This record gives sequence, C-alpha cells and structure tokens, in this order.
Amino acid sequence: MVDAAHTFAHINYTIPELNCDYFAASLHKWLCAPVGLGILYVKAEKIPDVWPLFGDVFTDRDDIRKLEHMGTRPVHQVLALSEAIRFYRILGADLREGRLRYLSRRWMDQVRGRERVVVNTPADPARHGALGNVGIKGVDSRDLASFFLDRHHILTVEKSMKDLFTGVRVTPGIPTPSGHADRFVEAIDDALQHFD
Repeated sequence: MVDAAHTFAHINYTIPELNCDYFAASLHKWLCAPVGLGILYVKAEKIPDVWPLFGDVFTDRDDIRKLEHMGTRPVHQVLALSEAIRFYRILGADLREGRLRYLSRRWMDQVRGRERVVVNTPADPARHGALGNVGIKGVDSRDLASFFLDRHHILTVEKSMKDLFTGVRVTPGIPTPSGHADRFVEAIDDALQHFD
C-alpha cells in the first residue's frame, strides 16, 4: 500500500514501477488539480477483495468502477482535472521534477551550515524532492511559521516531531519564481535577527 500524497506528479515514476497492491494520492498537491480530487489504484487481482463505499449491485466484483461511486460529481472539478493533466503533459515529468528540486536546493544550499539554522532535509538530493524543513535553534516552529507569514507573507507549515526535529515545511510549486527562494533566505536571515 503506497500513500503517494507527496510524490504523485512530483517525482517521476509510474505506478507499475512500484509493484504495489494499492496506491492512493491527492491530485491537488503536485498535479495542481482542484482540492478534493484523488487517485486510487488497486491491482486487478485485489479488486474483488475491496468493498465499495456505497452498496453497488450493478458492477461486477472484479470491476474497478465499483469504487467510483461518490454521489453527485462536481463537473467543474472534472473539467479542471483535464486541464491540470494537460499542463502536466506540456511540461513533462522530468522538467517538473527538475524544477521542483532546483527550487528547494536554491534556498537550502544557501542556509545549510549557517549558525543556528537547522535544515532537517537531507543534503543528498536523492533523498528529497521539493519539500524542505528548516528550523532555528531555540525557536518554536509555530512562532517561526507565524513570523514568516506575518512579516514576510510566506506560508510555511509547522512540522515537528517531538524529540526528533522541529521546523517548518517549505513547499515551492511549479509556478514559484526562482527569486522567491532567495526571498525565503532573506526571511530566514531576518528571523535569525528577530529571534536573537
């Protein structure tokens, strides 16, 4: 079972390469589709074992369509999904992944090793994509996230694990201008002074 919420349309791979029985992902995160859309893959031989969410008496047990029932479908989401897929195909998986990795490295490489700055994301680019996590020693990650938003209008998300790391998640997107990574570095420098 693969929870691909942060990899689908972010890292270049295909579902068959994973050789998994079940695969699920949100489509709004990296495909840029509307919130509320997702993908569910079930290996063909596993489909009969999965019960539909709603009682389905018209579809065969081994037909994946028995899992499609969701009530009234918002047509605007379906239309927007096809546009998101079209945009994805225009750029291609390799270009998208490369762009996202570039944006994350652009800010991480500038702040990694600075005094009091803790980059919780591995330096090895094979171990991460666009997502990064950064903290400042002695600063509560909730305060840091509020500082970035209130003072610099940069949205980060507090993501800490007790006794393991503390920091904020930084997530660039495909349309993020390169200069925004540099602005984030300036915001980190400002935070170092503010929380001194």
